[in-house]
Parts: sequence; C-alpha cells; structure tokens
Amino acid sequence: MPDVQSTVLEFVNKLRKRKIEGSQATAKCTVELLRSVISQQRVPHSNQASALIDAVKAVGEQLVAANPVELAVGNVVRRVLHIIREEDLSLATAAMAGLDLLDASDDDGEDDNCKGVGYSAMSAAVAAAAARSTLRPPSLQTLLEGTPESAAVPYTSSSGADSESKSKSADKSSITRKLKHDVIEGVNHLILEISGCHEQIAEQAIEHIHQNEVILTLGSSRTVLEFLCAAKEKKRSFRVFVAEGAPRYQGHLLAKELVARGLQTTVITDSAVFAMISRVDMVIIGAHAVMANGGVIGPVGVNMAALAAKKHAVPFVVLAGSHKLCPLYPHNPEVLLNELRSPSELLDFGEVSDCLDFGAGSGSPLLQVVNPTFDYVPPSLVSLFITDTGGHNPSYMYRLIADYYSADDLIEILSRLPSKSLVRFMLVSKSWQEIISSKSFIRLRSLIHPLRFLLVLNENCDQTGHLSVSFFSSSSMSLSSTSISTTFLSKITFPLRQAAYPIYYVNGLINIGDIICNPCTGKTISLPKLAASGESIRRRFFGYDPVNNQYKVLWITQNLERHATPQFNRYHVFTLGAKPKKWRLIDCGIPHTDWSNCLCIDGFVYYIASTDTGLMCLMKFDLSSEKFYIFARVYEEMEALLLRAYSSRTLINYHGKVRKTGLQSEVFQ
Repeated sequence: MPDVQSTVLEFVNKLRKRKIEGSQATAKCTVELLRSVISQQRVPHSNQASALIDAVKAVGEQLVAANPVELAVGNVVRRVLHIIREEDLSLATAAMAGLDLLDASDDDGEDDNCKGVGYSAMSAAVAAAAARSTLRPPSLQTLLEGTPESAAVPYTSSSGADSESKSKSADKSSITRKLKHDVIEGVNHLILEISGCHEQIAEQAIEHIHQNEVILTLGSSRTVLEFLCAAKEKKRSFRVFVAEGAPRYQGHLLAKELVARGLQTTVITDSAVFAMISRVDMVIIGAHAVMANGGVIGPVGVNMAALAAKKHAVPFVVLAGSHKLCPLYPHNPEVLLNELRSPSELLDFGEVSDCLDFGAGSGSPLLQVVNPTFDYVPPSLVSLFITDTGGHNPSYMYRLIADYYSADDLIEILSRLPSKSLVRFMLVSKSWQEIISSKSFIRLRSLIHPLRFLLVLNENCDQTGHLSVSFFSSSSMSLSSTSISTTFLSKITFPLRQAAYPIYYVNGLINIGDIICNPCTGKTISLPKLAASGESIRRRFFGYDPVNNQYKVLWITQNLERHATPQFNRYHVFTLGAKPKKWRLIDCGIPHTDWSNCLCIDGFVYYIASTDTGLMCLMKFDLSSEKFYIFARVYEEMEALLLRAYSSRTLINYHGKVRKTGLQSEVFQ
C-alpha cells in the first residue's frame, strides 16, 4: 500500500507540526484516512475482522503518538474499531439467523464511497441494531434503539431455485467484500456525524437559552458560535460576555463573529470573570475533550470560570460533539492533559533576557515561564453536557461512552491503570465492578503489569487474635543494591487460628490459611468451614485451572483414630465462585498422605506424598479432571528413615519444572 503509507506519513507530519487545529477537523481527517486504509487493505479469507482491526490499530498508534494531546484522534480510531467489531457481529448474527448474503461487487481499487455495491437481504445496520439490543448492556440510548419495520426480509422476484443457488455459490471472498463494504459504509456515517455535530447541538439551543438572559463564554469555539447564533435565529434576545482568553486572545475572534451575526457582545478581561459572574445566568463553553469520568479539558482559564460559577450557583454548561467523548480517565498514564506553548506569547525575548543571572556565569534563568494550553475541569463543577444526542449529566457520561466504544477497548484501557485507580472505578457502577472483578480482566492485567517481585510483610498479632499482612511490589531487585524500590499495594487483617500458615501465590491471587486475597486490591474471600468431626486437617493446596478458568483448593483430612493408615484420608475440593459455596468430597484412586507444600504449574498441583504401600512419590493432581496421578518416585533408599524429614521439604518452580529442595535436591521432568 505505497499510496496509503505516504498518505499516513503526510498526515502524521501534519499532526506532529500542529498544522491541523480543531478537534472536528482533526477527527474528520483521521476518519477519512482510516477509510482509505480499510478500502485498500487486503483482507484474508479467515479472520477478516482481525486483519482490519490490526491495520487500523497500527495506523492509529502512529497518529496518537504524533499528537498525544489531541485526544479526538484516539477517539475516532476506537470508534472505527467499534464499527468493525459491530459489523462483524452483524454478519455473524445474520449467518446464525440463516439469512442469505448477496454477492457484492468489489475491486482492489474500490473507492471510498462504495457506490454501486449490492446490499444483503437484511442490512448490516438492522442486524447491528438487533445485536446491540441483545448483547450490549441496557441503557437509555439502547432502549430507544429499536429495529425498524423494514427489518423484515423483502420478497425477491427470483425463483426459489435461483435463490438457493445464489446462497450456495456465495464463497468466502464475497463475505469478505461484504464486511469491507459494511465497515466503509459505517465509517461514512461516522464522517457525516462528525461533520454535522455543530448543527445537531445548535438545534437544542432554544431549549436552554431563554429571553433576556446573560451568557458568559470563554475562548473561541465554533460549537459555541453556532449554538448562540441558533438561539438568536429563534428570536431569543440575550447578551453575551466573552472572556478574552489571554495570552492567545481567542475570545476576540469569537466576539467579532458574534457581532457580525448581530448578537449583543461584550469582551471582558479574564481577571473580571469572577466580578461579572454574579450577573450571569449561564456559562457556556466548548470542550477540547470530555473524559470518561465527566471531567472536561478546555481552553486555559476555563477552570477559573467553573470555580466562579460554582461559587455563585451559576449553571456551567459544556458543549461537545460525540467525537470529543474520550473513554480515558484523567489519571491514565498515557493521557497527556496539557501542552506547554512558547513563553514568547507571555513575554518578549528581550524581557526574558533581563531575567537571566549572568553574574553567576552560568546564565541560569531567574524566572520560569509556564504557558499551558488547556485547563482541566473536574466533573463536580459541570452542571450539564450538551452533545449531538441531547443533554446529559456528568454522572451519565461513562454510560454514554460505553455505547460509543467497544468493551474490548474499554477493558484494554482499564488494564493499564494502577491498582488504586481500579479500586476507585469499582465504585463508579456495577458494570465497572463486574469487569474489574472478572477473572479474565485479572489475567489480562497480570500480563500487562507483571509483578516480578511480591513482598509480604507479616505484622504482629493484636490482642483480638488477628494478624495483619501488608503487600508490596517491586519491578526490579538487585542483590548488590543497598535499597529496594517498592510500592505499597494493600493490607489485609484476618483471624489467626494456627501458628504457621503456608502462603501460595497462584495467577494473581494469594492463599494464606483460610483466606484467599487479591494483593492488588486487598479484597479477601474466606474459605467455608469443613464439618469434619473426628478428623485432623493436614494441608490445603491452592491452584488455578487454565482450562476452565477456575481457582480451586484441595483439602486433605485424616482420621484421628486411625491416622496410621492412609486409606482413611479424605479429599475435598472447593471451587472459587461456584454455588453453593461448600466443599465437595472427591474420590481418590491412589490413597496417600501428603508430606510437603504444593506447587501449581499449568493446571496441575504437585506435592510429595506416601501411598498406602509405603512408596514415597511426587503426586500430581489434575485441577480440571480432579484426578490423582503418581508423577515420579522419590528416594528409593532410606524412605522410612527420611519420612519425617519430608514435612520440611519445599517444592519450587525451576524453569517450569518441579524441583525439590532438601538433603538431596532433585528436578522432576
């Protein structure tokens, strides 16, 4: 794709040199570029959606890296990814429903508008609407989205034999062309949505601006301009105060355009905003980006206006198109909230030279000039968001964003957050709590943020008989270093029922006695009690089953009256998350007694045990089938003499193999 690659590089250079200004212009150019990439992308017969997603992601990463401050670029890239997944789902839904897909004419040089391409019996939009209503969590917008009456399959004039022959002759290449056509059609709708966002927002002006009101705005925004002019055209009489927005003085540009449209406009200095706010009925501003928590990134000085409006109980209204709704949070590591501009906008270079300390000989500056481009407004200061879909409260923005972006992209964003932020997000909604608490999310995050070293600190037991344990993580550790950089994760407290506890760390979770906890969040689960009258508890073994994605605990008990005979041992299994929450008694074809700690590798739990025949061996417990096997024999000589010594031996993971430490170290393969 030489033409597409050159177009991508040209657009990347424009973003890097800041030649494209404005979120709408940047978003529209980005979507048009992605449409060209999809149009010329050669899609294989298998995994068509994955190939398109990989191509869009590769281009999107270059665009985001070129201008990280312009969050609209990443927003529309995720919107396009959502369209690809949605259209792929609609085709799968149509295939499951037994609908025939008509052949679509397509060339390698297919143009971007896709004119003249045939449609299927059920359009992708109808199937996508049906898929959204059944597979997406219910929301106000999804409840209002209904399948149109035209969803019924139209009757074709061709005979039944012809229709059957067409459906049988539709091969993989036609399905591939159908997917590309539907994706490009969805991208075209996205371009129209971005182009018409100003008009959609302006149509709502009559509902929010009333007669003889005083409006305050700041900076220059075309959305605000069209919004105010639309109210003027509806015969609303009001007055506008425009803060000048130093040092770029974008407010002067907005004031000139408002005066040219016939609006009564007054320009005030930024320092006069607090003095004038008591006379204002409403503050209306345009946003650079709207974060997932409802926070706003706007022109510099907008936070000052928001604080003044909050002080005087003046509504603070934010206008933003759907392409400005960002699924990221302000404390995401990859989010660059601001951009520092040249100090020459504030001071001349001659004035800066007067502030240099030439007497010291180094010429170090005595004055640091900070010239930010944007301000961040927390959601607590925002009264209302007006988008092209209507007005929304700040607390509803996370739900609106969930409708625009795919859950896969949202989970990927959440997986990059630190642990403290995840704990906060669990309080946002039940849907976020379910995602963060899911096993798949824990596994994904452990791959992105592996804990190379997990430090556990046992504190003294208090008077109530409870033990406190603190967890720390360290990304690196060197034996030669005198200090270790650690990060505090969490702290748990649980009742102390015995003097010593074995600690097992398996796939992100830790088992300490009767407690299973997540060290990153500090959440704990207590194991249920086992009603085993007349039995002694030997050991509990903790493991993870990757086949069924389940955590299990193996508990071996022994009869107190006849403990010398291993056949009276009983074997219990508890599955985390299973209902009812109780232990299950399982059969063991090889009666044995455990004599060491356990080690979990690839869904198998290993431990040293002695069988009823006196054989010392390495037992293997399959967590998926819950069957016991003899993996290897240990200590062919002096087994009875060293029987007691095995209770203090330890198994370790040695490059994916089981290794026993002790008097004679062994590696089992």
